[in-house]
Amino acid sequence: MHLEIVRNEPLPALRRGPLRSIPLAAPLVVAGAAGTGLGLWLGAPGPVTVAAAVLAVTSLSAIGIEIRTRPHQVRPGRLPLPETWTVTDDGFEVRTAESRKTWNWSLVRSVATHPDRYRLTLDVSAPVDLPRPEFPASDAVLDHFLRQRALLPPLTGGLSPWSRR
Repeated sequence: MHLEIVRNEPLPALRRGPLRSIPLAAPLVVAGAAGTGLGLWLGAPGPVTVAAAVLAVTSLSAIGIEIRTRPHQVRPGRLPLPETWTVTDDGFEVRTAESRKTWNWSLVRSVATHPDRYRLTLDVSAPVDLPRPEFPASDAVLDHFLRQRALLPPLTGGLSPWSRR
């Protein structure tokens, strides 16, 4: 088998879930304000100092959480390079004008299908997103190839590694 898939830009990242409408840091800010109010109400020693410390710690924690958990955006200014994916009996590779990366099929542990890609889970690194061919005939060939290699479940009947007894 020899199949080439050409893309003008990389696949967009898969969304993991719905975007959150309330920032994760909101509970910290509420807790900081409540702690500050409680400290002032109880007349803690140096209430202004305690209030400032509680607010500073919770505000810095809230900012840190927001920075670390916000979705990453692609930096403008650098155009994505066209990619050429080649799928063969031995493995698959991706080439751009600047780089080339090759994987062997023995490294692939599982495959998940998505509308625009196959997500290949590997032994040694992060998952690889193999784009689906844009032509239905080529997509059917690649799908059949992955089923023959037992990386996707069979389409009909019979016992398979995915069967539950």
